[in-house]
Amino acid sequence: LHGITSGVKSMHGVMYGSLRRPLLRNRFLETTSARATTWIPLALTSLRAYGYSASRSSTYYMAKMPCSRSSHLFHSRGIMSSIGEIVKKKVLQSDLFSQDQLDDDVFMGLHMLHDKHAVLLDKAQLEEQIRSKYNSLMAQIPSGVDPFVVASKDMKSMAESIKDLVGSDHPVLSTVARYFFDAGGKRFRPNILILLARAMAGDVPRAGSTDVVTPSQKRLAEITEMIHTASLLHDDVLDDADTRRGVASVNAMFGSKLAVLGGDFLLARASILLARLRNFEAIELMSLSIEHLVKGEVLQMNGAKGESDAVFQQYLKKTYYKTSALIANSCRAVIVLEPHPAEYSQMAFEYGKNVGLAFQFVDDLLDFTGTSEMLGKPALNDLREGLATAPVLFAAEEFPVLRAYMQRKFANPNDVEEARAMIESSNALQRTKLLALQHTEKAIEAISPLPPSLAKDALISMAGRVVMRLK
Repeated sequence: LHGITSGVKSMHGVMYGSLRRPLLRNRFLETTSARATTWIPLALTSLRAYGYSASRSSTYYMAKMPCSRSSHLFHSRGIMSSIGEIVKKKVLQSDLFSQDQLDDDVFMGLHMLHDKHAVLLDKAQLEEQIRSKYNSLMAQIPSGVDPFVVASKDMKSMAESIKDLVGSDHPVLSTVARYFFDAGGKRFRPNILILLARAMAGDVPRAGSTDVVTPSQKRLAEITEMIHTASLLHDDVLDDADTRRGVASVNAMFGSKLAVLGGDFLLARASILLARLRNFEAIELMSLSIEHLVKGEVLQMNGAKGESDAVFQQYLKKTYYKTSALIANSCRAVIVLEPHPAEYSQMAFEYGKNVGLAFQFVDDLLDFTGTSEMLGKPALNDLREGLATAPVLFAAEEFPVLRAYMQRKFANPNDVEEARAMIESSNALQRTKLLALQHTEKAIEAISPLPPSLAKDALISMAGRVVMRLK
């Protein structure tokens, strides 16, 4: 808005000074006055989001527009200048870099780490707790509701749309960018966004349309998947991974340089599409998600350092940044694109945050309990990469010697197998299961105030599916 108003002021000044003939000057004043009747009320409406409100007299003045062309023009120029300065000041003062949302939910795992009673419980007792919590959770999930089927109509068109959006006039770059999109998959994140958009609208089609989800909301779901895929391309280069989702990784197929450039291209294309949404808050949220992905990767690279609390806290922050933040912020962004009550965007954020955390804790657990075929990557991959995840950190409470293994990133010849043996003999896997179940409960609780709808049921079912992978 500041750029537009500055341009309008400059145009007024140059053109008004150049129009020497009275007739042309008067026509110009009439034209700009008519346009100001549109510009200024729109500008004031936008500024309400920044806490600015005009006095009744100035609003009345701008609405009625006095007859004197000269005073009208110069008054509108002054108003536009003031609007520009207010917006510029508010944007520059916005607390963009402190919106990390690292609240108590993110650090729930620390409470479990400090639960000395849980350390003393044997596996059978913990398994009984898990069974009780799991059954309670499953009782909340509507039967016969498949979230992927509920969202399938919107997702079907999205699959082809994404491939078109990441196309390039350079055939190699286009092939690299489309590689994972051609492989298919569940599209976990876009499905959540489509279902949230529907649930927040009560699953009722928009006026004059048969669709509930707006084009801008669908586009944001596509952008989210593009950002996520870009992060996978970069992750595989950093980890020197050979496989991803059961197929050869991009770096294994095309080399690390093209994998990095392919990820960069996806981020650039996503940024262009995001800017075209013309929604300041959505742009900020998604940009913040990209920053969080980088911060999470750096935290992971730094490894486990310090006392057990500090190490576990660093792991939880890394988990939020690398996995949960993109889901949480995109959930909020898809809601702010449409006029919803303020509490709806917070509900969406809480749901996405807790589903994202539960998803990663289950992933960390499956690294020990799953097979390579199930995971689409080698089992015990995290240990081999030198990563200390929740099962390792919980087990270190019973086997302090594991801290030395973490410090050297399981680099000695027998470290991985010895660490695995200690983890399996401890109750760490059971405690990680409980942590994932607690976050799933939080996610379902977050959307409980929403009115009943098929989309809401599908969101509950989606949260349940995250922990169903434990079975």
